Amino acid sequence: MSLNINQIDEYMTALVTNARGLIRESELLFKKKSYARSYTLSHIAREELAKCQILYGAGRRMIAGMDVNWKQTMKRLRDHKSKLNHETISNAALCFIGGDLSPKNRTMTLMRFPVNLLPRGSHYYEETIHRRANHQSDQTA
Repeated sequence: MSLNINQIDEYMTALVTNARGLIRESELLFKKKSYARSYTLSHIAREELAKCQILYGAGRRMIAGMDVNWKQTMKRLRDHKSKLNHETISNAALCFIGGDLSPKNRTMTLMRFPVNLLPRGSHYYEETIHRRANHQSDQTA
């Protein structure tokens, strides 16, 4: 199974939406002192965000004209250890450069393929612009 850029972008959007919901529910459970369930939901949210990182890397390789090993990528998307390694390395890099790891950090929610790397005039370019405009207006609403 392989994905195109548009499918990767849609997949990432769905993952971030799901992670947001999991985090909201985790916070509610935490406030009700349901710590084990809260932890479980936040752990699942971490894995959802790690999937975004894996997909983002595959998309960047595609845009750069490099081959993507889809069999390996799909395996990594299902492998818990691989997802958590991605998330841990990413967080370590953010800490190293002084990034903000607070829950209010919107790094993953704004992750999109850079429009300037998509061929102008292609339907991916137009769809990306449209989706980004809709996403940003959803953020402010």
